[in-house]
Amino acid sequence: ITRNVEAARSIFIRILPLPLKNVFMRTLYMILGENLFSGLITNLGPSRVPEPLASRILTMELLVTPTVHLKTTAAVISHGDVLAISFGSVIRETDLERIFFTRLVKDGLHVRIESNLAPRGERKEG
Repeated sequence: ITRNVEAARSIFIRILPLPLKNVFMRTLYMILGENLFSGLITNLGPSRVPEPLASRILTMELLVTPTVHLKTTAAVISHGDVLAISFGSVIRETDLERIFFTRLVKDGLHVRIESNLAPRGERKEG
């Protein structure tokens, strides 16, 4: 964030017309963008829902769609005493997810896993 704010303070960038900035930023994103990252994790932290609605919600989930370049994504959100961690992936192997949740179990945490994978590792339709 600091890097982006410092760039926005530059007098050169401030005097450029917005359409020119938009073209430059789109080009920069196409060249670099997701190529700089191997994955993505977002953590929204605890949900903040007003009562009486909050007491009616059992859990919340957050999904971040993977892309061609960001093949695996993860999202974290909590509600009450439930922490939901969701993975999205465009690759067949589930090694990362398996290792991650196995570690949580070894650390003594109760883990419940839900998946859209069929027993043989094939994705379910729908």
